[in-house]
Amino acid sequence: MTVPPESQLPHQPSQQSAGTTAKRLRWRRLLSSFAILILLGCVILAGLFWFASTARFAARVHRALITDLECATGGRAEMGSFRWSARHLSIQVDNLTIHGREAAGQVPYFHVDRLSLRASIVSFFMPKIALSSVVALRPTIHLIVYPDGTTNQPQPQVASKRKPLPRMLLDLAIGKTRVEHGLVLLNDRAIPWELAAGPLEIRMNYIAAQAGYRAVLRTNNITFRLQNAAAAHSRLSATVRLTRDSLQIDNLDLTTGTSRLRVTGTVRNFAAPTWQASVHGAVDARQVGLILDIPELRKGTANVDIRGHGAANSTTAGHVQTSPIQKFQVSGHVDVRSGAWEAPWLSVRDVALHTNVLIDDDQCTFTDVSSTLSDGGRVEGSLVLRHCVGPQMPTIVPPANAHGIQRTAVPTPPAGYHPLQAALQAHISNVTLPFVMATVAPKQFANIGFTTAASGDVRGRWTASGDGLIVRGVLNLSDPRQTLGLVPVRGSATATYLGDHRHLVIEHADVDTPGTQVHASGLLTLFPKDLNSNLHMDVTGTNLGEFDRLLTVFDLRVTPPSEPHALPFQLLGRASFHGDVRGSFFALQAAGHLDSQRFQVLVASSPVAAGLPSSQTKLRAAVAARQAVQNTSIHRLTWDELHADVEYTPWRLIVRNGVLARRHTVIHAAMDLQPDRTAPDTYTYNRRTRFQATAQATDVSIEDLQSVLGTHYAASGTLMANAHASGTLDDMQGS
Repeated sequence: MTVPPESQLPHQPSQQSAGTTAKRLRWRRLLSSFAILILLGCVILAGLFWFASTARFAARVHRALITDLECATGGRAEMGSFRWSARHLSIQVDNLTIHGREAAGQVPYFHVDRLSLRASIVSFFMPKIALSSVVALRPTIHLIVYPDGTTNQPQPQVASKRKPLPRMLLDLAIGKTRVEHGLVLLNDRAIPWELAAGPLEIRMNYIAAQAGYRAVLRTNNITFRLQNAAAAHSRLSATVRLTRDSLQIDNLDLTTGTSRLRVTGTVRNFAAPTWQASVHGAVDARQVGLILDIPELRKGTANVDIRGHGAANSTTAGHVQTSPIQKFQVSGHVDVRSGAWEAPWLSVRDVALHTNVLIDDDQCTFTDVSSTLSDGGRVEGSLVLRHCVGPQMPTIVPPANAHGIQRTAVPTPPAGYHPLQAALQAHISNVTLPFVMATVAPKQFANIGFTTAASGDVRGRWTASGDGLIVRGVLNLSDPRQTLGLVPVRGSATATYLGDHRHLVIEHADVDTPGTQVHASGLLTLFPKDLNSNLHMDVTGTNLGEFDRLLTVFDLRVTPPSEPHALPFQLLGRASFHGDVRGSFFALQAAGHLDSQRFQVLVASSPVAAGLPSSQTKLRAAVAARQAVQNTSIHRLTWDELHADVEYTPWRLIVRNGVLARRHTVIHAAMDLQPDRTAPDTYTYNRRTRFQATAQATDVSIEDLQSVLGTHYAASGTLMANAHASGTLDDMQGS
């Protein structure tokens, strides 16, 4: 058989070319379809975006939100306005209100003036919602506890046949959260608060089996402010369960600066509540003071380990049920280190305190109290506060009358009120006087020049009904470990402090310094305007310089500050004073008899200058006066003895029956000095001091007289004189 040549066979396309062409056609159709779908999707999204920006969509969401809120909470929801911005992914709700079981006209269960939300990512398919910010303006939460123990909290409509309640009600991750001018109302008590946090995670779900809510909150940066206190920056993690008649805190971990607390607890049956709770951790006292607006808390760390439980038992009178009686007990241990309290009436620093705590519905007991003070002293004892829990006496400020004078108003004690009673038992060891003065006295009286270490027993009681604070101490005084350049005091004292009147009743005080012995008994008032002191004193001493600091502090210094001693006297022998002290601690008055052996008196004198001519200029006169001051010399005049009856007040010094002797010289004198009043309640001995003086002198040495006058005439011998002088030191008259 003959095969025709290949060139003569009919032409047929290859299978490979046909397959390639078919694939290209299929890809073109697929790409065209995908482009059409993308275009259609863009059109749909644009339409949705446009529709989401319309008032119709906002109205539908407005109705849907109200429905969902009423279903989720069980209360009646109201919403003033709803604004949604699809372009900014933001929502703003005004006047959102949820009504609970409260009566008409009462503050609703929840209300917020404005709620603003801005989303960074919104998913329509998952319950997870990510929000970049949430701002709530003036939210108010109102919780009422009714006599049967129930509250005004609404109950979710889980039995609704229209729509079952979802298990997960809320799952939010919020970048920034801010609550401004918030308010919590617990019955009639208002608690203002503000909050800022971010990031914040909140999850809330409804547990149908328990008919309650479970909420979880976590944030690493939360700023909370209660009422008008300063803000506190914290980290918070909490899990809480809430049902109609119970509240359970599974855990609440709070970290604020160096403070770390963990709280757990439960409250069951609001009608007759039973509860238990525990608190563990360390608390920074300054941060607690900032949060609770207690500025006196300045420093310290308290380690607390506290547990408590309680129950309310309803009582009946006849067939009528009365208010429940709270029975509870809180116990534990508190350790405070480096504590500091700063107030005008009490200033304590670097104090360590350890105590066991037991608190029930009748009293607060602090046992095994031990405290180490900043001066090394120790205080050990116990404190019992009766009626520390319960109704407080209301404070009433009566309106002023037409003349602006307020009338006295006595508040009516509320039902169940009992005045607070406190009882203190303590033993103190080596508590120093400088520490006590720095703790309770004004700053200008903190250093009075003396020091001692007190040890002994102290008992005290206080009643809010008007008996006031009464503290009695039996103390031994000894030299402290360090005198710090102060005059040491030894001895013993028994005294009682009456806080209502600020009276110190001294049964006896026998104290010695290196140069002075003092015995005192009687009443000393510690209020500036109370001048009813009646203190008998016997003082014997050989060194008046020990009182320099005390006289300077109480503005009783006579000599200029340049002089080393406050008084122009220096004892060379022994002096004694027997008499009574009156006035107050801040304005002492004294009257008694003074005896002194050898002593020196500082006498300032200057040479007698010739009269200046009338043509002398004022400048030359000033120069001459300055030279006279520079030429003034101090002479020490020694006397053998002094006997006198003395009366001293800040505004007057009277000396009667004075007898002053030096060798053969004897002077019988009387004197009345009235210092210059330089300011209210301030008197100064200066050139304007008024005086009256009489003297009868025998055998006065002319040499001694010239030493006093600063003259140096060639004269000697003795004089006898009767003298009377009055006026001021600038304008003296006499005969």
